[in-house]
Amino acid sequence: MPASFNLQVAHHLTVLIRMARSINVVTVLALGLVAVLPCILSQELFYQLPTPYSYSCLNDTCSRDKNPEDSPSTQSLSKCRLLCGEYRSIWPRPTGTVDLADELVSFKPQRLFINWAHPPSAKIRDMLQQAAKTFQTELLKMHPNYDQNSQAGKQPNPFVKKYTGDIERTTVMVSLKIDTAEDRLTLTTNESYALGLNTSENGVVEVKIHAPTFFGARNALETLSQLINYEDTCDCLIMVRHGYVEDEPAFPYRGLMIDSGHNYLSPKAIKKVIDAMAYNKLNTLHWHITDSHSFPFYSRRAPKMALYGAYSPNKIYYPTVVREIVDYANERGIRVVPEIGGPSRAGNGWQWGEREGKGDLVVCLNKEPWKEFCNEPPCGQLNPLNNETYQILGRVYRDALESFSGTDFFHMGADDVNYACWNSSDAMNDVLKATAQIANDVTFQRLWMEYQSRALQTLYDGTPEGTEKPVPIIWDSKLTSLRDSEVVLDPDTYVIQIKSPAREPNLAKIINRGYKLIFSNADAWSLDCGFNSGLNPPLGLTPAQQAPVLPPCGGDFKTWKTIYDNDPMNIAATHHNNETAAFTQVIGGAGTMWTTETDDMTLETKLWPRAAALAERLWTNPTQSWREAAPRLDAHRDRLVQRGVRAEAIRPEWCFHNRVECELLL
Repeated sequence: MPASFNLQVAHHLTVLIRMARSINVVTVLALGLVAVLPCILSQELFYQLPTPYSYSCLNDTCSRDKNPEDSPSTQSLSKCRLLCGEYRSIWPRPTGTVDLADELVSFKPQRLFINWAHPPSAKIRDMLQQAAKTFQTELLKMHPNYDQNSQAGKQPNPFVKKYTGDIERTTVMVSLKIDTAEDRLTLTTNESYALGLNTSENGVVEVKIHAPTFFGARNALETLSQLINYEDTCDCLIMVRHGYVEDEPAFPYRGLMIDSGHNYLSPKAIKKVIDAMAYNKLNTLHWHITDSHSFPFYSRRAPKMALYGAYSPNKIYYPTVVREIVDYANERGIRVVPEIGGPSRAGNGWQWGEREGKGDLVVCLNKEPWKEFCNEPPCGQLNPLNNETYQILGRVYRDALESFSGTDFFHMGADDVNYACWNSSDAMNDVLKATAQIANDVTFQRLWMEYQSRALQTLYDGTPEGTEKPVPIIWDSKLTSLRDSEVVLDPDTYVIQIKSPAREPNLAKIINRGYKLIFSNADAWSLDCGFNSGLNPPLGLTPAQQAPVLPPCGGDFKTWKTIYDNDPMNIAATHHNNETAAFTQVIGGAGTMWTTETDDMTLETKLWPRAAALAERLWTNPTQSWREAAPRLDAHRDRLVQRGVRAEAIRPEWCFHNRVECELLL
């Protein structure tokens, strides 16, 4: 292309921009396009023009000026979001001191450096190096020309260019100070941090981060990244010039449950969930790795489980893959908690016992009509009267604890037991008759309690030497609501994860027994609900029984507003005889994503940005409603998309620019 053409277009655009600043914008655009377009169109080229709109902060909300030609100055949306409101666009909202200046500084990411003096251990040094690398990559992703689909390390830096003097000279120096060598997240890990920013007259931005642990420092880096935006007028990055943030989470357990038992989730998809969790300061990935549908976890000591239980040889999680995911999560401040359920939610994968001479390990497998024997097809429950069941379970537990090394929790399931399933088993009934036991609900209730006691001991026996026994988590169920169930389910041993609706009367029994609690109440935090009308009626039912089977959450879609306003402390206090005691029992919560109709293709959009609302509830536990958070969530959803997360739209983009007029759509 001739050099004279480029110079000609550049000259036209320069004149056009200068004119736009001094006279009527519409007139200038018309004149400018008349002059430039023939030149552009003849060469099949197109040039971007700067937006004529400016944004003002009104009531902690950025709104576009209605008459751009009357605006005294131009302020972009990206600048406004860094200057508007006490918390700007930080998500989740900090819980401590926030003091941010109303000034910005421009820089290029090549001039941002992260350093740390005397890391507490070599492992922490390696984790800091990974965190710094991730942080630098997130800065590059802010550029609109960044290619999210390029291979890692292959993406050219879109900020490589010559900038004006101030931008070229500005240097951002980030220094990290960490007090302890703690490199695995536990319930007692201190995730707090202090973050200070100060810009000197010579153009050096000093960012000082102090945290007790690596996990707090990583949270601080996430907050820092949210005080930086891309600015198109300079094709550079901008950040808050001065500021100070102190922050710590309200709850130590802030989770998401994903389910690879119903539908297989690829390791790549799981890592993307972990990335998005880190952007939201969620710290626990609860991995429901097996179910009655499939058993994709490879147990080295019991390989037939995956052989018979996986959907295909390509859909198996081998130990190396699991460890890679666990380490990937740990570097991003996230623990991975495995769930291998029993005695229910166990079916395919356990059916090989009889042909191997071990008897029935599982009963009522794939039995119809399923509605009589389980909550959803395929049916299946472990045989608690077969000693071989516990032998195999022990092998699986041992391999899981080795693969999910360092986990402080282990989820044992223990929900949705159907007594009719056990009663339909000839093998179980033969044992009951031989021991003069009656096959009724009382007997099956006792068997369930005996199973849980033996399963817990089996878990403990499988704990590798030199490691602490994991804390068992179970779902709330008929078992946890039984009279005197605490005799078997010791409140000092078990953590109960509540999935029942918040108003379930039986919750009072559980909460008043003093258990530590994780809330996942299905009426607010079941993220999979609302995408269908329920399961089809099972085979073999009469016409009167042919109503669709709805999930426990009633099938209603949970909006981000419902998720945000769900306060686990209030739920616990409502059911507890002692409000103060209730508050000490709640360790956090988790949103649940059962993959009945979800796989890699839809996982992200179903999770985000609704799980971001969950994240702020669990980090901040705000007293305000969702309305205060709405402007920040708009900005945060944009940020998630910018970073490659397929977060669904909350409302029309027009509303981001015209918030006052769009309030009715909130």
